[in-house]
Amino acid sequence: MLRQLPCILFYAVFVIPLGMADFASPAGVWRKVDFRLLPWKEGLKASLGREWLLSNGIGGYSSSTVPLLNTRKYHGLLVASLPGLRRFVCLHKLDEELSCGSNAIGLGVEEFAGALKGESFEFLKEFTLGQDAVMLKYDVLGVEVLKTVRMVKGFNAVSVSYSVENPSESPVSLKVNVLANLRNIHDLRRAGAGISSSVVEGRAFALNSDNCSLVVYSDGMEFTGRGHFWNSFKYAREEERGEASVEDSYCPGFMTLKVRSRSRAEALVTAVAGASVADVSESFKKVLAAKPEASVNTMQDSGIFALFSNAESFIVDVDSKKSVIAGYHWFSDWGRDTMISLPGLTLVHGRFDEAERILERFLNKIHAGRIPTRFEDGQPQYYDFDGTLWAIDRVEDYLDYAGVKRAKPFLHTYWWDLKDVVGVYVNSVKDGLLANNSGTWMDTLQRDCAVEVQGLWYNALKTMESLAKVMGDEVDYHEVVSDFEANFMAKFWNGSFLRDTLEDGSLRPNQVIMLSMDYCPVPEKEALSALDIVEKELLTPCGLRTLARGHKDYAGRYAGNPAQRERAYHNGSVWPWLLGPYIKACVKYKKGGKDQWLSLIKPLLENHLLEAGLGTVSELFDAEPPHTPRGCISQAWSVAELIRAYYEDIEGKKPKDAL
Repeated sequence: MLRQLPCILFYAVFVIPLGMADFASPAGVWRKVDFRLLPWKEGLKASLGREWLLSNGIGGYSSSTVPLLNTRKYHGLLVASLPGLRRFVCLHKLDEELSCGSNAIGLGVEEFAGALKGESFEFLKEFTLGQDAVMLKYDVLGVEVLKTVRMVKGFNAVSVSYSVENPSESPVSLKVNVLANLRNIHDLRRAGAGISSSVVEGRAFALNSDNCSLVVYSDGMEFTGRGHFWNSFKYAREEERGEASVEDSYCPGFMTLKVRSRSRAEALVTAVAGASVADVSESFKKVLAAKPEASVNTMQDSGIFALFSNAESFIVDVDSKKSVIAGYHWFSDWGRDTMISLPGLTLVHGRFDEAERILERFLNKIHAGRIPTRFEDGQPQYYDFDGTLWAIDRVEDYLDYAGVKRAKPFLHTYWWDLKDVVGVYVNSVKDGLLANNSGTWMDTLQRDCAVEVQGLWYNALKTMESLAKVMGDEVDYHEVVSDFEANFMAKFWNGSFLRDTLEDGSLRPNQVIMLSMDYCPVPEKEALSALDIVEKELLTPCGLRTLARGHKDYAGRYAGNPAQRERAYHNGSVWPWLLGPYIKACVKYKKGGKDQWLSLIKPLLENHLLEAGLGTVSELFDAEPPHTPRGCISQAWSVAELIRAYYEDIEGKKPKDAL
């Protein structure tokens, strides 16, 4: 039995000025990021390149472009996350049409396989991205329509409020078409069997498929059932990526909000998804019982502080623990990405409980000396070589930030597991070096005996020696450390910089990861030489190139079909997360002040936050100007390493100063 849900009036208070203002931060003056956009001034094309995302804290999200035209198969008003972080696009979108007398005017912008229907873009007057909601204001022949989208934290649910102000002498009505997909985020749906729907008590649509179930509810709107497909939605970004790009969406019917003359009407639509009808029913009761927000907290932060606000979107509840979504829209939780991101997402914020639960998620699943590389449908997969070494470093980071008194019981729980890990890795030592068989972050390349793995290994050995003192235990890695120190420089130093692997002497950025480690065997003179060459050949305003220009494999642009993109992925493409270790290494070895290191991240903070994923940082960029953002619109380690570098390296804050 559906409970009655009262209509909620949303009062939109836009506190961000139209122009760009200055914001004084501890590091100096930053240009304020204006998340209220005026679409008609920039044009439809530019608006379609700007994407927003709201997360629900359990892996699900709501995401689209500024005018709510879905350009990716991963976009959706409600993307649910089911156990094992299996995600499904449930509610494709709500498509509105305003009837004023004899005029029926669509508010939505659509692209079908045949053409782009964008005439209604002129009615969109404002778009606001808040910390927890997005708001769109339309003006149609003097009638104002305000639409606010908000995810419900902790649930696979989204609420969409409508407020219609009708100053005219005639009544108007807002027709809201419901479009649903109910399919895995990586798939596409075609018209035909697969979805069933019904109208429940005249106040909700109930939809079911083999994958999941969905209820769309509103009190105060009239429901009309009319089950059919809208055919041939086109996803332009998928077409660019060489992927299948046309989909049919199921429309169970529409809802109608009637507004009398010279009056205002409000309505709230709530959509809840789950694995089954029973699952949705249980969640539905809890969602309706929860008190909805009555306002939008606008994004007032600037530069790095906008990223601080965004960091929470990556941290999710999974299997009674916490984990980190590696990137939106298509990545799940990956061990390496999680460990790299941990300080920036949790430790510098003082979020020690979350850091513990994230570490536990992966340390509890150690198998044959490895933490999981990633989870597939909830099951751990093991095939990388460096993620576990990052984990050892992050355990010490946690100890430094949280303090020995708090962190020692945690360390005690996993101490013998960590010792066993080192014992397993020792068996892979050959001629003093760790003989990894690929399994690095550059996972499209075969990189055996990689330089950053050597750095992580040496750092792990020295870190374990330090942790042993905290534990009052003894470890003896002296011989392994001595053999490493006796062999590394002789085999990796080429006279100017560090080889990328024993077999590959090309100039790549992975050496800065080694140089950034707390424990590093590279002498200062050689470290400075390597950093100078990296600065000259690999540094860009968006991050570090993954390969120097002039190499036969260099690719200046990450575009095309999957095979073309894979070739470019680590052969030139710029990765912003590498600015983190690069800045840390520069602060460690080079002379320079705060302003110099700040200038390395300023282009991203001043320009990129309004360029692709609003308020966040993309996965990678083209190697050549204009350095077009590519890949995921919001990448955990891109955001986290900028935060960590700003806090630890640029501001010089120590763990004891954690927020």
